[in-house]
Amino acid sequence: MAGLAELPRDLVTLEEWDALELDEARRWELVEGGIVITPRPRPRHQIVSRNLSQLIRKNLPASLVVLQEVEITVEARFPPTVRDPDLVVVNRSVVDRNPVRVDPSDVVLVVEIVSPGSRRTDRVMKAYQVGFVGKASPVHFFWGGFDLAVTRFNGHRAPERADPIQREGYSHEVISAGFWPGGGAVGEAVFYAYAAPEPTGFKTAPIRPAAASYNNELGEFLLPYESMRTASSPRETLIEFLQSTYEAAADLAKWDRAALERTR
Repeated sequence: MAGLAELPRDLVTLEEWDALELDEARRWELVEGGIVITPRPRPRHQIVSRNLSQLIRKNLPASLVVLQEVEITVEARFPPTVRDPDLVVVNRSVVDRNPVRVDPSDVVLVVEIVSPGSRRTDRVMKAYQVGFVGKASPVHFFWGGFDLAVTRFNGHRAPERADPIQREGYSHEVISAGFWPGGGAVGEAVFYAYAAPEPTGFKTAPIRPAAASYNNELGEFLLPYESMRTASSPRETLIEFLQSTYEAAADLAKWDRAALERTR
């Protein structure tokens, strides 16, 4: 069984992930080829999971079944992503096939029980990630701007840029969103969203919530952190901003949303 010191330091393939003998006292997931370790659920978490499972099971049609501790292959291509949600509702045919992991096409519902140690990730970033099946980055940190971001890709090449760093960073079409503590002309903390290259009409798109606005200098939509913090439902306000900016950019840039998104 692999100890923490023996885990791979580089990004791993799906085959390497399967070959690892992991300590069952912890919870393991694979995000863009990187191994993510969290504590196993505590007793209260397990009781909630069991009760939810029983409640869901009573209301399911015969064609569906609820499973616990089952991995979902979110992305099989390198770098792969494998998630381990608390509960998943899948087609009953999955039980007959008995696979190592569940394919996203068989998943009808994913349930994540919020814990104190993973509240922010579970309630915002996982909720935002779960509907997108195209290539997406993990949450990453830009040391130059001191911002956190997550980026979605559609696989299409973008026009080449003159700057050598931006030429590599924006070699393909992206839609990105994140948090920035502010600086320069922006004197407050904000959430931001942009598309590169920016499609025509994006800056005038009807973005939600109303507190969001387009910054011409940055070429990005901004949502003040204070507006999110003081909203009646901060989480839903942030999700609304992330989703509406993505949808506007994807539609205007003619991304193949049917292929890139999970519709159920």
